[in-house]
Amino acid sequence: MKNYRGFAALLLVVMLTLSLPLEGYAAASVSWTSTTKKSWDKLVAGLDSTQRMKLKGLYNDLAELQYKENRLDMQTKALHNNNAATLSAANSSIKQIDAAKLDSLSAQAKQTRDRYQPMLDKYSMLTKQISAAKALKSKELAKLLQTQADLLKPGVQAAKSEIKKRDDEYKAAKDAASKKGKTVRATLDGITAVNVRMRASKSSVTASKNALSTANKTFAQVVKNGDAKTVASSLSNMLTLYRQLIAYKEKVYGYERDITDIIAKAKSQLPK
Repeated sequence: MKNYRGFAALLLVVMLTLSLPLEGYAAASVSWTSTTKKSWDKLVAGLDSTQRMKLKGLYNDLAELQYKENRLDMQTKALHNNNAATLSAANSSIKQIDAAKLDSLSAQAKQTRDRYQPMLDKYSMLTKQISAAKALKSKELAKLLQTQADLLKPGVQAAKSEIKKRDDEYKAAKDAASKKGKTVRATLDGITAVNVRMRASKSSVTASKNALSTANKTFAQVVKNGDAKTVASSLSNMLTLYRQLIAYKEKVYGYERDITDIIAKAKSQLPK
């Protein structure tokens, strides 16, 4: 039930983000400082219609990309959190493979050993006493003790055989459960390679953010200077950097989807 609720919550988040209207891009505002926004408004107000249209077109493109980035961040975070939860659940399930069966077999083995232990202890004590009697050269005592040991021997052999049988049954079941778990873990190990590729993409995201930070500072200066051509060039550069940033973030999201698929495959390998 918990897994179902978690999946339902994730599905709701994804549906909500995907259902956001595309026309909202154009209506959205670009995230700038108040100073940069004032400089931008002042610049645009003083331009002719052709220049104003060009700059507003670039502005809308930038707003669209920032909107896409925010939506992608939300989807990636939701998917990452769901992956973490389902992976934890899968690892817990691995530990519980055939748990009830193993507990039962372990209990049976212990009960069998406990039932026969007094007889085994008595037989062991007799063998030690026989050795001691022989060392003391007490033949009659050794013979008496040996008679008692001989009477116990068939029962001891039967007990050891039954104990071994129960132990072997438990070991076989434990090995089988371990093998099943190993198969699932081998599948989950595929996440490691995905995480390596994801880290590379995240490094590229960081590099792109740093480049955008520099570009934003440059834009803040050129828009303050009020030259429309330079501003348009700076905006175009920012658009290029944003497209690169989103491309890297889409890769990160794709890797999270890959992890989702790996976990799903691993879960399908768990015993029903």
